[in-house]
Amino acid sequence: MASSKLELESLKKLIDKIAGKIPIKSLTTDRNKAIIAYMRDEQIYVKHKYDFWHIYKGIVSKLREVTIFYTNTILFRKLN
Repeated sequence: MASSKLELESLKKLIDKIAGKIPIKSLTTDRNKAIIAYMRDEQIYVKHKYDFWHIYKGIVSKLREVTIFYTNTILFRKLN
């Protein structure tokens, strides 16, 4: 079973297990597309939030790519 599918199935089991015992007001996860769809479509009363660490990591990765691209572009222009 794929990791993302396993993550969704585990979340569903966890919610089923604790739903009647503990009220769930919000849930914080990474940006797994299957979980986003599940929370939007089936858990409409639970506020879904995203894990800041994964958002931060994505932003840093994109900034690193842009920096490398522009650094290489500038170096290339100086050489020609």
